[in-house]
Amino acid sequence: MKGVLWPLGATMLVQAMVAMAISVVPVLSPVLGAHYGLAPSLVGLYSSLVFVGAISFTLLGGLLVKRFGAVRCSQAALAIAGAALAVTALGPLAGMIAFAIVTGMGYGLATPGASHILARVTPAGRRGVVFSLKQSAVPIGGLIAGLIAPLAAAGLGWRGAIVAIAALVAAVAFVIHPLRRTLDDDRDPSFPITIRSPFSAVDEVLKNPKLRGLAIAAFAYAAMQSSIFSIFTAYLVEIGGLTLIAAGQAFAAMQTAGVAARVGFGWLSDKVIPARHLLAILGLVMAVIGFATAQLTAAWPVGVVFTMAALVGFAAAGWPGIYLAEIARVVPVDQVSTATGGTVAFSFLGVVIGPALFSTIVAASGSYALAFYVFSASAAIVGGLLWLAIREKPEPVT
Repeated sequence: MKGVLWPLGATMLVQAMVAMAISVVPVLSPVLGAHYGLAPSLVGLYSSLVFVGAISFTLLGGLLVKRFGAVRCSQAALAIAGAALAVTALGPLAGMIAFAIVTGMGYGLATPGASHILARVTPAGRRGVVFSLKQSAVPIGGLIAGLIAPLAAAGLGWRGAIVAIAALVAAVAFVIHPLRRTLDDDRDPSFPITIRSPFSAVDEVLKNPKLRGLAIAAFAYAAMQSSIFSIFTAYLVEIGGLTLIAAGQAFAAMQTAGVAARVGFGWLSDKVIPARHLLAILGLVMAVIGFATAQLTAAWPVGVVFTMAALVGFAAAGWPGIYLAEIARVVPVDQVSTATGGTVAFSFLGVVIGPALFSTIVAASGSYALAFYVFSASAAIVGGLLWLAIREKPEPVT
């Protein structure tokens, strides 16, 4: 594992920064809603726009990695996300909407590069835990946003807070630059990229039955996870009666639990339960926790709210590392970045549709609970179907 540590640390840092970039606006949604005269629950639409941009660049990601190198693409991801987030804060509401898409482009570019790096340096029997550790950086980024964004907004105003965080994100591009010499040595500057090229990643997923199953699960689970995460602080303030700072702390607790879940589930998939079986079980667990979360009222004690937040993070955020490691297991190493881009595109599509649909249900019905019930039921259905679809004899876990 010694040769994995620096690449893993770098990919985790990049993932945490781009995740923080897309989490700042959802965390500050009660303040932004008051400023623009919008319902905080509409922040789900912002998250959907973020992942419209993420889809486009995750499809291109595998191709760009082959041509420019994984580290260079990671640097570009940080620069794009940081610059777009800064412009988000400085412009009018229309600018915030437009640059949500650009911020998402930076986020989408980060994952194919990270998967390419880790697939090269990680032993097969350790991929579950290594990829889950890398993905644990996503809730870490959300945790940091939940802790510092409300405090920074109190001291700098919401615009100043967003600009400061954007500068931090972009600065990390310089931190990882020394790794380019050793980790970008397999780039091919002559690798062709055409208008048709991005769709080849989707074709690969659709033609491969093992990737198709992962794509379906990723779509449904990402829709639920992103919906809950995008509206969580607004939900706690509006329905739970918490202050913005307390809601941000609960958001951080949710993300902390997500970190623990990703690492723990990664270890389980390496040593105890095959990844596909574990993904099916997690769909059912998500459903149970989602139904419970829908019962929140302002009468709940703060300790119970924080416990609920941790359970949500544990249930909804533990799956991405498992499925990314499974992608690396079922395709050759030189195809990992492209297969990852194609499969992750389906999860990002879930993120585009999920929060927008969640916000629409809340706006139309006036009920957060109904939205939770709809998404919990969908996770249960997909988890059950995924379990029933496992026909082959479970492969031995190494």
